Amino acid sequence: MILTPSRLDELWMTAAQDFKIQQIREEWLWLMDQTVNRWNQRGNILEIGCYDGGSTSFLGHFAQNMVTVDMHRKPRFDPSKIMAKNYAYVGGDSHAPAQIRQFGRYSWDFVLIDGDHSYEGVKVDFENVLPHLRPGIPVAFHDIVISRSHHEQGCFVGEFWNDLKLRYPQADFTEIRTHNDWAGIGIIRL
Repeated sequence: MILTPSRLDELWMTAAQDFKIQQIREEWLWLMDQTVNRWNQRGNILEIGCYDGGSTSFLGHFAQNMVTVDMHRKPRFDPSKIMAKNYAYVGGDSHAPAQIRQFGRYSWDFVLIDGDHSYEGVKVDFENVLPHLRPGIPVAFHDIVISRSHHEQGCFVGEFWNDLKLRYPQADFTEIRTHNDWAGIGIIRL
């Protein structure tokens, strides 16, 4: 299942042109190389937050089973174009009981949290996913850069990311930041 750099570039172009992926290319491809592009076969992926489906379309190529939970009741993209073997879009608040039940649907191999960017929101998403994780499973957070630009948009993922490092000093943390004002991706493995 490991994809070549040229195939990853093709997936990026589709995610950018057809789905308006919100991540920075260098950071996203780094994330893929650190996680799903190491798998020998498709895995189970949970995605919290997807906006126009750019990350969804990309991750679907690596997924056996994939669930996306997003605040929009209906997806802003065509779910039939997601290449996961089994795909489910669940619209609504990721903190609501009906959506939280989705977190226990599969044994996850990868989790991407890119939904509610408030400190409390990202914290609740992580804490709700935590009981459904096996040891060592990567959980990625998008938008870990701490900046005035992020704060003006209500994004405090970076502060939560830093607090995770204090809360779980034994965990494995890796991250990439290519800009000082926005984005950044962090991965924790507990």
